[in-house]
Amino acid sequence: MFRRGVRSRSLTLAGAAAAAALVPLFGTDTVATAQAAADAVSNSPIVAVSAASGGYRQAASDGGVFAFGDAASYGSMGGKPLNKPVVGMAATPSGKGYWEVAADGGVFAFGDAASYGSMGGKALNKPVVGMAATPSGKGYWLTAEDGGLFAFGDATFQGSMGGKALNKPVVGMAATPSGKGYWEVAADGGVFAFGDAASYGSMGGKPLNKPVVGMAATPSGKGYWLTAEDGGLFSFGDATFHGHAIYTGQTSTGTTASSQQLAQQLLASGSTFATAHPSGVQDQAFALQNLKDTAAGKLATRSCYGNAPCGTVRLHATMLQALLDITHGQKVNVSEIAGASHSKNSLHYQGTAFDIDRISGTGGSGNALAHAQADPAVATCVAMGASEAWLERTDGSRAGAGQTGNHVHCGWAPSVA
Repeated sequence: MFRRGVRSRSLTLAGAAAAAALVPLFGTDTVATAQAAADAVSNSPIVAVSAASGGYRQAASDGGVFAFGDAASYGSMGGKPLNKPVVGMAATPSGKGYWEVAADGGVFAFGDAASYGSMGGKALNKPVVGMAATPSGKGYWLTAEDGGLFAFGDATFQGSMGGKALNKPVVGMAATPSGKGYWEVAADGGVFAFGDAASYGSMGGKPLNKPVVGMAATPSGKGYWLTAEDGGLFSFGDATFHGHAIYTGQTSTGTTASSQQLAQQLLASGSTFATAHPSGVQDQAFALQNLKDTAAGKLATRSCYGNAPCGTVRLHATMLQALLDITHGQKVNVSEIAGASHSKNSLHYQGTAFDIDRISGTGGSGNALAHAQADPAVATCVAMGASEAWLERTDGSRAGAGQTGNHVHCGWAPSVA
């Protein structure tokens, strides 16, 4: 069990599953750090991400804060009464404090963060949706849904999307290290740069499982992260992935989603799982048995032929969560998890990879899967930090544009999973 704002060095979640996070409970806030990595389930939608040296934090609409990498928790509005939901957050330069901002413009300070004013109680054309701090930590900007900007303390105005046409509303912002520029981000992942801010890419025009809800810049200002409502994280420039919180739409019991729980949900998902290997070899390492064993709290069996190393392995929670997310949108058939003969160093044998050979009734033999069916699943894996995510052909090569493939392959490095 983990309390809001507490991180444990002993946290492994099915073998150090995918990404460092905290699970919110209704308890006290404690300063702590961690090196372990694990997914967590949030009671409320994720609404913002804020950078810290060596990591970042995500905030939920109920004010709960999740710390990742080397970031620490210094308190939150989780479990406290709010006039309006939290919509954004920003960190102080020291990393030892941060602000949360609510939709009515109210600002809440934690750690070494100080208050420099807010829009709380003032008339707004559109609700506030995000914030960013100045490099000195002696000021911040608030951004509204229409792109309008409000500056406090030593923050200065460098332009905004206020009054301009938007495909989707603005949902967040981040500032450059100089304080002379910033980015605004829209719900479709479009990024707009002002002042000395440069563009390093965006999710604009790309498929999203859930809308983008916030962003944070790297300490160098040469990259940024975008975070989606379901906790999905997208890295650009020199931003790197450390983990993320997960919001599935269901209230958390206050414990991390374990591999066993996720396997049980997958077995009840309506998707199918192979009961044999394409090689024809009969063993107890086929996909359905891997999930049944995991759902029963056991290790999954690896195959013992070809390049397969024999033995058993723990299926990692991030891999299973990504697979579950894919099944929420469509029925799939999982052809392999920990079994069959792959390359000698295959991530399948680490319990961090899966293959899907049918999606919504398409596929199942030869190169029969098109990018139109495969790409949404690939995008889900990428958003969950997969180091391997592509449509693969029968000869083992990746399917290029216009080519069809045999299966979707997704895998996570054990250091991330």
